[in-house]
Amino acid sequence: MSHQSKHVLITGTSRGIGLAIKQNFVAAGYRVTSLNRTSDNADTITCGLEKSEQISEALAQVQSKFGTPDYLINNAGIYLAKPWDILTEDDFNQTLSINVRAQFLLSQLFAKRLIATNKPGSIVNISSVSGQIGSSDIAYAASKGAILAMTKSFAKELAPHNIRVNAIAPGPIETDMGANIPADRLEAYKNKIAMKRLGTADEVAQAAFFLASDQASYITGTILNVDGGLF
Repeated sequence: MSHQSKHVLITGTSRGIGLAIKQNFVAAGYRVTSLNRTSDNADTITCGLEKSEQISEALAQVQSKFGTPDYLINNAGIYLAKPWDILTEDDFNQTLSINVRAQFLLSQLFAKRLIATNKPGSIVNISSVSGQIGSSDIAYAASKGAILAMTKSFAKELAPHNIRVNAIAPGPIETDMGANIPADRLEAYKNKIAMKRLGTADEVAQAAFFLASDQASYITGTILNVDGGLF
């Protein structure tokens, strides 16, 4: 199967890492469909990810318009940048709903469709090093840690169906979301990074491209840190 006939579904491609992932796949000749909060072109399906009905309807639209994707990149997420003492229960629930619950539902529905059609595929979840080392935004760190456990669990369950599941844990990246991080915290991060700089969205995107593609055909259940040597 040529790149031109392979199809990738990516969530959250309007900016940052998601946009860079989309651009990498498009440049390589893949067909790309996006799930975004708003739609401004023919290859984008509107989906806010907060409600299960929206997610199932969006995937049904993808199926009817573009067919079953080969790859799913779960990129969309939120970062509220709220410390523990002002974080509300609603903040916590919203973060886990979008960052974890939506990824689970998307992965579940995507995998069921692949299995029903006896089609191989792969899933790449975008997590964060915050899920490994913690963060001042406890809800964000909790959500990203959950993604890592979910990735390994899905990898075990779906391997018999020839569906690979991996995750990327980026360190601090130069994106709009990263702009929410206070400057003093960014400087502290840089001092802990062996390469002494923030990463770029494209550096994360290239890792996602590799893990999703057949180049990583014997890799599943792996967490790939893209963090410049954060220690």
